[in-house]
Amino acid sequence: MEQKERKIIEYFLRVYDPELLELFEAEDFDFPPNRILFQLIKNYGIRYGNTPSFEVLTQQLQEVKRVRNFHELEASYIAETLSSAFTSPPWREDEVEFWKDYAFEYLRARRIEKALRSAASSIREDRFDNVLETVRQLIRLEKGKVEFENWGESVEKRKLLAEELWSIRKIPTPFSSLNLLLRGGLCPGQLGVIVAPPKIGKSFLLVLLGDEAAKRGFNVLHMTLEMSADEVLFRYDTRASGGRYTLDEIQQGRFDPEVVLKGISKRKGRVVVTDVSTRRCTLATIEALYDKAEEREGVQFDVLLLDYANLVRADFGDNLYKNMDIVSSELHSFAKEKNVAIWTIARTNRSALVGTVQKQHIGESYALMYNCDVLLSIEPAPSDDARKREEKERRELMADKMGFSVSDRKKKEEEILIGDDDDDETPFGKRKLLMRCLFIRNAPHFGKIMTFLMDYKKVDFEILHCHISEKLSPEELKRALENEQVVLR
Repeated sequence: MEQKERKIIEYFLRVYDPELLELFEAEDFDFPPNRILFQLIKNYGIRYGNTPSFEVLTQQLQEVKRVRNFHELEASYIAETLSSAFTSPPWREDEVEFWKDYAFEYLRARRIEKALRSAASSIREDRFDNVLETVRQLIRLEKGKVEFENWGESVEKRKLLAEELWSIRKIPTPFSSLNLLLRGGLCPGQLGVIVAPPKIGKSFLLVLLGDEAAKRGFNVLHMTLEMSADEVLFRYDTRASGGRYTLDEIQQGRFDPEVVLKGISKRKGRVVVTDVSTRRCTLATIEALYDKAEEREGVQFDVLLLDYANLVRADFGDNLYKNMDIVSSELHSFAKEKNVAIWTIARTNRSALVGTVQKQHIGESYALMYNCDVLLSIEPAPSDDARKREEKERRELMADKMGFSVSDRKKKEEEILIGDDDDDETPFGKRKLLMRCLFIRNAPHFGKIMTFLMDYKKVDFEILHCHISEKLSPEELKRALENEQVVLR
């Protein structure tokens, strides 16, 4: 809590924000030094219309010390806060906006928590007028956040914003069909989630995403909460061997290290893998390990792969849904704060084992949809026979609704069932999978993305069918491929 409040104090020291200063009160902070610092900042802003300088704040703190002594911990905390605010590099415009939103969300959460306690107490004492006043205060708080933009006056601003967004270097995936849908790849600061039933190969997909990012020159941190780091690295080694060795051969040590090292040298980016204890892995654990990894490797990571989100625990949350809601929200904030693209995986419930993965199959992971930027699902691709049965059932239902006779319906069924009964089984160690889009922020497509053949032995894949290209006209497809520099294969 102290660290969250420190960032908000740092925001007010860096940015003069009269609107938020008016909304905040010193009592909104838990840690006493933060209350003192905020009150000094607010008083200075009201009087002089700016943020206090380091010298001014130091002088004011000296005056406070005449009436209140700071113990050693408080003095050290204040010194660190001022040092971070006044000596660190200036924030970018997007970082300023992020911390402004962060400060407001913190304030709103604090006020709601306070309001609920106050309302509960008022209801017990039959003071319902106080409850109404509490609700009005929360409404005023929301109104303070509202911004208005005139349609005609903000066109140039939107043009610059659009150009800036398009200029961001995106992290492509190994799947060209998905890159086409994502308009190049996942952006830094975004959270992508892949949901799938158990034992379908979710962890394999993260390795494919990490390896592709490294090939393109991006630095990758792969956190595994389920397997050991060595197990994950064996899969990366299999990828680096270029198909010369299977995963079994790598795991049994029957490979030439020079072959793997040669493959690794062709990756322009760096891949770092760490395994995290699942006993009590919180967002604080992930943040600490992320910072430690960057310090150890001396690089800034572009991609964070988290295997997997369901094993992360929130600091509070009395049920699985609430836990996932908090975790995904914090992950999204972490992605923006660190300017890193995050891919994670999540499980579906058992009902997804027998059909198409839908939003209702995500179970407690459903909360992810409200906090992520990309939500994909993976499921076994239906066989030819299964597709025929599904189509037959659909036609039967339509025939009943339209009042067809039994003979007419049989004719329809015969038309559907015409075709070869080829065996649809895949080779050993391979499986046909279907990727669907459940949700993508600012993207117009929902439904099938691609059908692909996953090769678990060689940790590889082959795209069998790109469904995205069917949704676009030839002109739209050509323009999209040129603009996003995506090559369909």
